[in-house]
Amino acid sequence: MKTLPIDSINQIPGYETDYLHKIQEKNFSTPTPVQAHLWPIIFRGRSATCISAPKSGKTLAYLIPALSSTQFANKDPAAIIYGDEGPKVVIVCYGMSKAYEIRDYCLDLLDGAKEPRVLTITIDNEKKVPLKLLNGCEILISTPGPLKRLIADGYIRFDICSLLVFDNADKIFTIQPEFVQSIVLSYFTSYRKRLRVNDDNLNSLLTAPMLVLADSWTKEVANFSKEYMKNSINIFGDLFEAAIAHDLNYKVHFVEAEEERISYLGDLIHGLLCRGTLNRIAIVCSNDAEIDIVIKAMTDLDVEPVALDSSNFNYEIAKLIDLCKNHPRAITIITDDKIKEVPQLNFIDTLVHYSMPVHSDIFRIRFLLMSNLIKNGEQINTHFLLSPVNGNHAHFLCQTLRRISEIPSCLNNLRNLSYRPLCENFLAFGFCPFESTICINRHEFKPCESPNEDLPMDGQVKFEICHIITINQFYIRIVEYRDSRNEDGHWVKYPCLYRSIKNELQAYKQGPFTDDKIPTIGKIYGLAVLGTVHRVRIIENLGQLTVKETNAPLNEDTPYQLQVSFVDFGHQSKALSNQLIELPENLRDYPSLAFKAYLLGIKPVDGDMEWTHNPTETLSRFMSDGKVLKASAWIRLQRKSIFWIDNMQITQNLKVLDVIVTSWNPKSDLIDTGLAVKNDKMFDQVNVNLIELSIKWRNCSLVKSASQAFLPDDLEFVYLSHFQNLDTFYILRQTYYKCLENLEKELAKSQLAPMKSFSNGCLGIGMLKTDTFTSYSRILIKQHFPEENLVQVFFVDWGETSKIPSDCCFTIEEKYIKRLPFQAIKCSLFGVEGSPEPDAIYDLTRTEDDIFKDCWIKKVSGSKENGYSIRLWFHLEKSACETKFHLLSNWLVENGHAKYSDPSEKEQDKILTTVNQKANEDESDASFEEEWKNGEKECLQNLLGAIDNGMRSYLGEHAEKDPVQFDPKKLPRAKRLIMRLKKQKEAERRAQESSSDSEDDNAKAPKEFTPLPKRVIDFSKVLPYDPTTSEESELDSDLEDAYGIEELN
Repeated sequence: MKTLPIDSINQIPGYETDYLHKIQEKNFSTPTPVQAHLWPIIFRGRSATCISAPKSGKTLAYLIPALSSTQFANKDPAAIIYGDEGPKVVIVCYGMSKAYEIRDYCLDLLDGAKEPRVLTITIDNEKKVPLKLLNGCEILISTPGPLKRLIADGYIRFDICSLLVFDNADKIFTIQPEFVQSIVLSYFTSYRKRLRVNDDNLNSLLTAPMLVLADSWTKEVANFSKEYMKNSINIFGDLFEAAIAHDLNYKVHFVEAEEERISYLGDLIHGLLCRGTLNRIAIVCSNDAEIDIVIKAMTDLDVEPVALDSSNFNYEIAKLIDLCKNHPRAITIITDDKIKEVPQLNFIDTLVHYSMPVHSDIFRIRFLLMSNLIKNGEQINTHFLLSPVNGNHAHFLCQTLRRISEIPSCLNNLRNLSYRPLCENFLAFGFCPFESTICINRHEFKPCESPNEDLPMDGQVKFEICHIITINQFYIRIVEYRDSRNEDGHWVKYPCLYRSIKNELQAYKQGPFTDDKIPTIGKIYGLAVLGTVHRVRIIENLGQLTVKETNAPLNEDTPYQLQVSFVDFGHQSKALSNQLIELPENLRDYPSLAFKAYLLGIKPVDGDMEWTHNPTETLSRFMSDGKVLKASAWIRLQRKSIFWIDNMQITQNLKVLDVIVTSWNPKSDLIDTGLAVKNDKMFDQVNVNLIELSIKWRNCSLVKSASQAFLPDDLEFVYLSHFQNLDTFYILRQTYYKCLENLEKELAKSQLAPMKSFSNGCLGIGMLKTDTFTSYSRILIKQHFPEENLVQVFFVDWGETSKIPSDCCFTIEEKYIKRLPFQAIKCSLFGVEGSPEPDAIYDLTRTEDDIFKDCWIKKVSGSKENGYSIRLWFHLEKSACETKFHLLSNWLVENGHAKYSDPSEKEQDKILTTVNQKANEDESDASFEEEWKNGEKECLQNLLGAIDNGMRSYLGEHAEKDPVQFDPKKLPRAKRLIMRLKKQKEAERRAQESSSDSEDDNAKAPKEFTPLPKRVIDFSKVLPYDPTTSEESELDSDLEDAYGIEELN
């Protein structure tokens, strides 16, 4: 039996009288075309698929019948509880906003009565719903994810469900098919019990009433209707979607130049002449002028053009339609305005679009000419004549025609020629699940959308959040930043700050108001809001106020309503033109301070593309109660002043305690609490140098904190560590050799993290492993050879350069850098030149067991940065009373390994002799104490050499004011150490002044002297702090604690 549409709500049986009156009072007495067809189908218990444009009445098409069938009219609500049986109507919709929109419709129709009639379920209230479900509900509105889980947990049953509705089905079926299938199978299972069907054959169950509503006919909708809805009725709100559902046969003809369009049309019609019968062909034009052009093009063809345009009188229409239908060579030529006036012209099977209309709705009307064939399922054809001026139309055609077949390359190229906004899903999440179906926006960046070079393009940024849209979409004001242009990783203050213009803006609170009658779109004005003046940019002119809004006659002084954007905060609002303040040029030209930012790495749960309230409210709570909210993040991408950030950390300024604390990590916390899921989608152009930048900045900090061992002016005991040639070899001072041994022992015991990035100049720890021993030493990365899995490193304490495996390189903590200067001192031998073999030098300076021999050196010139030029005496022989040392340069010349380059070297003493002293166990306490103090003083000097002038000033003057970077309990001791060093320096200066007159001139270059006692003092025990408990540097704290580098690594 055919179901006929209705003209009035009164024609449907089953509506209660009171309910009919209530609906008529809300102006629902005349149904929309969609409602007129759906209401009879729903009341007959049939299944239907309705494809119609938004705002066409689809929601009320099922809500009005649903609310009628569950009406409590004249009944006690407490007496009717369906909690054990389930709801009568279940509505599954896409997204939270749609769920609450449907709920508001229900409450409006029910005059606000909610409990226990209507229950809305989203992810936000999913855990609170089970108790309400036990009290029963009649209409259940839910998104797919929570509904599926509550059904699985047994809280929702379909025992008395009379209708299952899928709203926004084209979106739900695309991104959540698994949830949909589970819900439908549960519905069928309950329906089987009601029908008492025992077999598993679904054919008997496919009559279960279901309603599928969508904006577009997609493959997912078609497959669902075919698989789960037996004998369902398909209703199309426009015939173009119906044509797509019937596999419209289309062809695109690209016209290179607009003047060639008419010749292309002639060639197309000529190609269709072979069909024999032309009276089912129609050419659609946008206006009468185009019809005249088309008719002139038909003069050379054996056809009968029939024009239907504004020049036709009503009495001529019937005759012209009859001519179109019966003349064998007739071709209909009609304008868009005329199509609705001739509904009887519905037999066209080939539609030629000579030009494209302004709006897509007009385009859809053109398919009324094919309505009879579409309803009968006959084949239909359409041809598009497109030129470069039709770029905007290409977006719509690509969106619709790709649901039929692959888009022709000429149409896709035409679409790329014109402006098309970026998809919001693509911007927020890096992808759009509707890209291949219903989304017509752009899903890639154009080359012209380049970064703003005045803003940071990578690295880190500290900012204030000034306006929140969603949890991963908000506006920020930059405070400071550092990017790859900052070699040492120091923070750069952003030059444009809101406080710089805030006070100046307030001076214009009383005007002057603008004289612009019609404000200029894009211009910046001032706008006073609650007594505070803000800068706003005009986005859109919404037109003059109406008489109803002003209660006065309209004239040229009637203000305009405007859509404005607050350029320093990011949000939008409405304003009146007479409220705008004219600002001076310097305030208008001051850069906008609010930048849009997207937080990457998270997305809504259950595959949704819409955030619920809870995640966003979590972020909003941090901005309430007057708390100063700041954040920091890594910049993944910056295009046209829009930021995409990652590893975001929220910090709060606790004014009472005068400290700044990291209070929230949105990404990890939302994932842990189940309010979001991890999103691995990224743009192709995102910055991937986060780890490299962090390591580079960290290494800069380490290098700054490091110091290099130096040579005193006097003779010094050393070891020759590594020899390359006479111009480059490295020595170690014996004074610190024990400290170096202790340091490397501690490195071996510490927990080392593998190095993942091998940037040149990076400091670390290297492991040397042989069959007999394993050692750990401080290294400097020289070059990485990834294909060989080797790294060339320089051992900063030994002076040797070699290749070691990549997995033998580890990161180093700053305390191991500050603890001891780099011990390898670069030197060159003064006075000689030549190329001796390294083994010859090692034979002189080492024992047969490869143990260092004592050497004497005397600095001639140079510095620790560029290396020293020295004289070196190696150990020659030792007797009971004395030890002799031989001048290396003299030995090299005598043995033919070198020659003198400086004549003065010949005059140097070739042999140095030292008197051996036995160890005196009764050494005076005063002498030992003096050596102890000298060692402690030297360690303090080295420590201060590693601290820059700014840090020293900070420790001395403002230490107590920053309890975040330093432990207040340790600061007083640091100050005492500095004061102690100052006193020691002053005492040393005075002692030198008093003894300068009695100094022996020969003491400057003694031939014989008493060396330091052989008892070695372990100065590592008198270091000014315990290395195992030393504080981390400010940069380490920035990189690891506040900005999530540990997670990156």
